[in-house]
Amino acid sequence: MASDAAFYEVLEADLRSLSSEARKTDSIATQITGWLQHTDFPLIKECAERALLRLRAISQEGKGIEAVRTKEILRPFLLVCESKNPKLIGAVLGSIQKLLAHNAVSDEGRQQVIQALNQVEKSSDDTVKLKILQTALTMLQNPSSSDNEEGAGQVLSLCIRIYCHNRSSPTVVSTAAATVRQAVALLFDHAVVDANGSSRGSSGVATGREVAAVLLLQDLMNMCAGYPPSWLKCPLVGRPFVLDLLEFVLLHRPTAFHQHSAFKALLKNKVGPCLAELSRTALDPEVEPASVGEAKLLLRCVGALLRKHVLLLPDLSVTLIETLLAGCKTNRCAARMLQGRWPLGV
Repeated sequence: MASDAAFYEVLEADLRSLSSEARKTDSIATQITGWLQHTDFPLIKECAERALLRLRAISQEGKGIEAVRTKEILRPFLLVCESKNPKLIGAVLGSIQKLLAHNAVSDEGRQQVIQALNQVEKSSDDTVKLKILQTALTMLQNPSSSDNEEGAGQVLSLCIRIYCHNRSSPTVVSTAAATVRQAVALLFDHAVVDANGSSRGSSGVATGREVAAVLLLQDLMNMCAGYPPSWLKCPLVGRPFVLDLLEFVLLHRPTAFHQHSAFKALLKNKVGPCLAELSRTALDPEVEPASVGEAKLLLRCVGALLRKHVLLLPDLSVTLIETLLAGCKTNRCAARMLQGRWPLGV
C-alpha cells in the first residue's frame, strides 16, 4: 500500500539518522561524552543498521505493517532511552510515536515502550518531557490500549507525575494538564465504544475496556475526598484539577453512566455522595471556606451532575438543590459566588 510505503520511507530515514549519530564516536571527546551519558553508541549503531536491513526487506517484499511489529526494529530506539542523551532521546521518542501512530508496535513492544518512557521521565530537558507526553497520548489513542488496564494506568500516571513535578516549566505543566484531560476522555471513549459490547450488563461489575475507566473514576473520587489514588501511581493531585476532570466526564461523557451499569453504580455510591458532602462543607458558614476557585469548580461539577444525571439520582438531586439554596441563605460568600455564575444552564 502507498501509505505503508510512505511510512517505511520515514522510518528508514529515522533509522539512518540514528545510525549516523551513533557513528560519530571516533573522537575521544565523543567517546567520553557517551561514557558519561551511559550511551553505548556502537551497540546503537549496530542495532539501527540491522533494523534498516530488516525494514528494507519488508518494503521490498511488499509486506504490511504487521511485519514491522518486531523487536529488531524497535530495539535501537529503546536502547537510546536507556541513555542520558537528551538530544537522541528526543529524536527517538518522535520515531516511537510514529510507530505507535501506525500501529506498528506489538503488545509486548508497547509494554517495553512504557518502561522506556518511565526511564526517561525524570529528564530535566523540556523537549524530552513534551515528547514523552506526545508519545503517551498517541499510545492511549489506540482503543486496544484499554485492553490492558495496568498499562493504561501506567501511561496516565506518567502524564500526571509530569504535571505534578515541581521542576516542570509552565509550558510543560500546561501541556501535561491538557494531555491528562485528553487521556481521561480517551479512556471513557474506549469504554463506551467497546466493540465487544460486554460492558453493558446489569451486574455493576466492569468488564472489557470499561475496567480502566472505572478504575480511573474510582481514583478521581478518592482524590476528591483527600485520599491517595490506588490504581494510578502518582502523587495526590490537587482537588481543583480533579474536579475539573470530573466535571468534564460528567458533562461530556454521560453515555457511560446511562448505558453502563458499573459507571451507574459508581455515580450512585461514590460520585453523588462525595459531591453532596463537599457541597455541604463548602457552604457551611461555620467551616473554613475553600478557595473561590475550588468552590466554583465544585459548583460546576454539581451543575453537570444535575443537568445530565438527575434522573439517575432523583433523591440525591433534591438534596443537592436544598443544600445549595440553604447555603445561599446562610452564607453570603457562597451567595455571591452563585449570583450570576450558576452553572446549571437552566
